Amino acid sequence: MQATGRNLCLVLVFGIAALSASAQSFDCGKAATPFDKFICANRDLSAADSKMAAAYKAALAQLSEEGRRRLVESQRSWLKYERNTSNLDVSYLKGTYSSRTKELEKTLETVGPFKIQSLTMYKAEIMDQAARKQETPPDEGDSDTAGSLKFSFPRIESPSTAETERSNRLVEEDIRKFAGELKSDTGVEVGFEITYASQDVISLDLGMWSFSRKWAHPNHAGAGYIVLLRSGRELQASDLFTPTKSWKTFLNGIVFRKLKAQAAKEDWILSPSSAAKLDADAVKRWTITKQGLKIRFVHYEVSSYASGPHEVVVSWAELKPYLKATLPFSVPGIGVDCAVGAGSGGRDGPGLP
Repeated sequence: MQATGRNLCLVLVFGIAALSASAQSFDCGKAATPFDKFICANRDLSAADSKMAAAYKAALAQLSEEGRRRLVESQRSWLKYERNTSNLDVSYLKGTYSSRTKELEKTLETVGPFKIQSLTMYKAEIMDQAARKQETPPDEGDSDTAGSLKFSFPRIESPSTAETERSNRLVEEDIRKFAGELKSDTGVEVGFEITYASQDVISLDLGMWSFSRKWAHPNHAGAGYIVLLRSGRELQASDLFTPTKSWKTFLNGIVFRKLKAQAAKEDWILSPSSAAKLDADAVKRWTITKQGLKIRFVHYEVSSYASGPHEVVVSWAELKPYLKATLPFSVPGIGVDCAVGAGSGGRDGPGLP
């Protein structure tokens, strides 16, 4: 068999001397690893590999030099991760290739005034084979991954200014911190959704999914992340609300009433103690949307795990009496409008269907 998509990717990723999308022929008969041999031996997987390679090549062609460098870094991490962790199972690998192809196809999107590059980094710790054999019992179909970490973050590709470059550094650093370090026997995925973007601000909704074979079900976490571009820092409550007004009491009260109405409409039970511990005034719960300020609660925070996460949007009109006269960004309905869109994500978090 002659050049497969995987071979093209290997040339693109590991031929780092130049970041071009050119490739040379590769004989699958020279494939050295079990993973590569498995891909070459299956027509469907070779086709999926070629499709992914085409998406990668197309993504590279859209990007600046720095954007290409970062995509090469991402693709290299994906290749290393998959070669070291994937089950040699056709159905499983089809899904893996499909997911990565979709990520690559959404590498660059226009959100508000920006072209946003979505980047995903992959890490894995491989389980020692002796330890693997001692598992009681070993999970059928499991790979030898002792721990895995996948996190996605946005990078403003253009316009490239001092403000957007500063924002890129801040966002990547903080999402890496949110994702944390690779942990043994735990899989972690972090995704994002851009909920608001303007010349002055970018607002992200972060979601985290984590799971260990020792747990009864996955764990979830979430956070809002709002960056003021001109000042190069995260939003603070004092940027929005007048300190002399009882905005905290108002916000917690209206959020509780909205959650109570949701529970009645959607038939889930609001925890009796929720009113006392909502903490809706915590900035880390907030994201900015076109409709208003969104406050997010993950599993268990206001109801049972089975009822899922919940969110409340308090409209800008409802908030207006408590807002400062001068804000660090334009508010929809009060100032200019915004656009929403791009996302890439972890399980059951932003960016997923």
